[in-house]
Amino acid sequence: MSLLFPITEIYLDKIDSTNSFLLDKNTSFNEWTIVSAKEQSAGRGYTGNPWKSETDINLTFSILIKPNCAIQHIFYINKIVANAVHQSIHSIVHSKIKWPNDLIIHHKKACGILIENILGQRVNSTVIGIGLNVNQMHFDNLPKATSLKNETGIHFNLDELRYSIILAIQKGYQLFLDKEFESIESYFHEHLYKKEEISVFKIQNQLKNGIIKNTTSDGKLIVDIEGEGLQTFQLKEIQLMY
Repeated sequence: MSLLFPITEIYLDKIDSTNSFLLDKNTSFNEWTIVSAKEQSAGRGYTGNPWKSETDINLTFSILIKPNCAIQHIFYINKIVANAVHQSIHSIVHSKIKWPNDLIIHHKKACGILIENILGQRVNSTVIGIGLNVNQMHFDNLPKATSLKNETGIHFNLDELRYSIILAIQKGYQLFLDKEFESIESYFHEHLYKKEEISVFKIQNQLKNGIIKNTTSDGKLIVDIEGEGLQTFQLKEIQLMY
């Protein structure tokens, strides 16, 4: 199937961070400029932690979009991208979306997504960073990491998989432009990791039992904390122990 929006692709052998590259040069590039790198020396995750990926066997790429949307709608972009990556791999291997936007396979992390925004009165530009472990087999000192090949035994064509993810993101973005927010929310919540399961959470350095119920439209996690009832949490206010 053809892409919904024309893209400009930039391929690099090595760079510090594809997200940083697009953030620094966002005014110089058109929307749907996509930067892919065989190796990132300073890739990072959602909480600022470094993202390590072996050279040329995984997907590490970033996409520039210019949504010009209201700031209160900013988290829909996160949900669109998480949904898109999930849609691209779910038919191959069972996976879940871990709030806010990791992809989990058999209780191990296979994909990290980093969304960074340039804000004015509205969201001017957004850089979508995706790090998907594809054909990597070994993760030294990372017991909770995995890859598509580890979980399926299949060696994947990186270009085909990247194209599939880009197409799925564009379909989700069209839903966003059409204000089909309920459709975006519904898919995200249907595939949310540990939803309606008793789990252990770390909150203010204390371990508490709770059940993930949902997320809010602006991205907060809604958890029913044992003995305390429903509460909403922003990133870094709560950690799911898994």
